[in-house]
This record gives sequence, structure tokens and C-alpha cells, in this order.
Amino acid sequence: MAEQNFVFHICKNKKCNNGWRDVDLTNAKSRPPKWKYCDECCERYGFVNPPYPPKKQLSEKQKEVIEKNKFQKRKKDEIPNETKEGDKDE
Repeated sequence: MAEQNFVFHICKNKKCNNGWRDVDLTNAKSRPPKWKYCDECCERYGFVNPPYPPKKQLSEKQKEVIEKNKFQKRKKDEIPNETKEGDKDE
């Protein structure tokens, strides 16, 4: 039988302070995961826990777009030239 790791979870509901021990599906290293609701919140509010943690990984295409646009300036970051050529004579 394989050794099973456990982790301390914190309820995803911000108004709930419950925590519990559960099977570690994410190989958590330091911070307690917050992607599940506790049993009380599931019963009281009808929340449903996902069977697996949500994926936060980007697709290859998303990574390419981010890398491509990494060093481009946004229009709002550019400083408009307030002096015009015709205004210099005044």
C-alpha cells in the first residue's frame, strides 16, 4: 500500500474559520490550500467541492502571448508630447 500524504485545508468561504485534515492532492509545501469548502458550508449553503484542485497553469499559446507582449508599452504608459511645433513661436 502506498503512503498517503495529508494536508491541513482552510475553508474557501471567507466568513468561515474552519480547517480540517484531508488528502494532499496538490503536494502543498507551506501554505494551507484554500480551494475547498468545509462540510458545514457545503451543507448550509449548498456549495460543492471540485474533485480536483483548479488548474492555474497557462496553455502554451497563452505563455507565448505573454512573452511576446512582455516588453511592449501600453498606450496609457506613454507620455504625450504637450508642446506642438507651432506653439514654440509664442
